Amino acid sequence: MAKYTTPKLGDEVLVALRLYDQAPYEFGLTVQPILFDMLQNYNADSYAGAMLQLTATAMHSDTTLKDDGPDANDYVIDRALAETWRQKGVLDAAIKKTQKALQDVNNASYFPDQEARDVTLGLVYKDMAMLADRHNQYSDMIAYETASIQIGGPNDYEHAICYGLQQLKQDADAVRSCSQAIADQPNDLYAYYWRGLAYNASMQPDAALSDLAIVAAWDNNFRAEAAIKMSLIDFDRDDNAAALDVLNKYDFLYDPNTQSKSTVATAYNNRCYAYMQLGDLEKALGDCTASLKYGSIPDAYRKQQELARLGDRTSDHHARLTPSRPDDHLRRSSRVRRGANEGLLTEPFTAFTCGQRDGSSYPMANLQLTRVIASSWRHRKLASAPGKPCDCLVASMGHEYFHFLGIRRPRPAHLVA
Repeated sequence: MAKYTTPKLGDEVLVALRLYDQAPYEFGLTVQPILFDMLQNYNADSYAGAMLQLTATAMHSDTTLKDDGPDANDYVIDRALAETWRQKGVLDAAIKKTQKALQDVNNASYFPDQEARDVTLGLVYKDMAMLADRHNQYSDMIAYETASIQIGGPNDYEHAICYGLQQLKQDADAVRSCSQAIADQPNDLYAYYWRGLAYNASMQPDAALSDLAIVAAWDNNFRAEAAIKMSLIDFDRDDNAAALDVLNKYDFLYDPNTQSKSTVATAYNNRCYAYMQLGDLEKALGDCTASLKYGSIPDAYRKQQELARLGDRTSDHHARLTPSRPDDHLRRSSRVRRGANEGLLTEPFTAFTCGQRDGSSYPMANLQLTRVIASSWRHRKLASAPGKPCDCLVASMGHEYFHFLGIRRPRPAHLVA
């Protein structure tokens, strides 16, 4: 940027800044976006600081945090100072300067009419709403943004109201507020996103999927989150095929050049789980392995190890365990539920009888199926078998002739939104 900041340009800037006294209101409208663009350009930080000081001097304002002088700053300078402190992470100072800007607007005498003053007040109220968001003060954020809109400020941050309501778990109100934001700003994808979450929390998954699909279809900050949440909604409905379709449709989820590593790791991990549930173990192993390249998700590591062990043992176990008839070794029994403390299988699954070494069967329905000790992924010993435990196959995925018996594992808990 240094090549653009010539001495001639510096002289011209000083001349332009002298125009403030001739038309302070119009000067503020003109210089404000220039200052904010410079402040938000991190490569121009030193130039932005110098420009802010020159502008403050021209507008008869002070850039210090402590302001004991009798004369008020121009609101433009206090807004710019608040943005500077916000970028530095000093939110208390940013709030102080934003509140000072509100006083500046009320005290200024150069506004041409009340409408112009109200529009400016609405802009500052929006600043206060955004700072309250940074503090997770959702009630304050809702109040400030509501005041901003009511007084005539910009409505491009209106989705903050429905976002705050959704965070406060007032989902019915969030749906109504988001709908109003969408009516006012039809292209506000953030409003669609938060309404989708509110719909889902209100047990309206179809409406949630519709809104989230709109967000996932366009390039925006919530695109990846929307796609992943769509897959989770399908997982919650035990529709693993639909979840897999979602994860395959939005292939940008797996692009490390456009997504964060944690997003890519999560997407691969969720798709690994979907493939496991649908019995495609080779693809599942590939996705769990890929997930671990981008993040250390324990659930992905556990699944990868189980899939790898299963692949290593498949041929040997199939040779030793294949019976003369498909139903000689495994027979269906009653549906049971694992104990609540087991943590792995929490939904109902189908139990089977165990073939004993003498060729007879031992009915698992007579056992208390509360604890299974794994001697391998496919072979399990029933610790609670009365008298003589037996080797049996209790699998939670499907493969070849044993079909893995349709047992379901819960979706990864760490991915629940």
